[in-house]
Amino acid sequence: MIEKHGGLYYQVFFSPDDGGHYSEVFNGSGQELHVTEVFDTSREATWAAQNWINSKKKGTVVSHGTN
Repeated sequence: MIEKHGGLYYQVFFSPDDGGHYSEVFNGSGQELHVTEVFDTSREATWAAQNWINSKKKGTVVSHGTN
């Protein structure tokens, strides 16, 4: 479940180089909020969240929405 932080949020699914899978939730500015369970619905991310992914980890945004 995604915790309600208000505003826009994004869930990002990562496949780390060392194996395994995990996901993290970001706010609209790309700030990491917390680790959460993976969703399987593909959606686009904001540029901020995508840039965070590109610079920090390999990952794909799999869901987003508003609170």
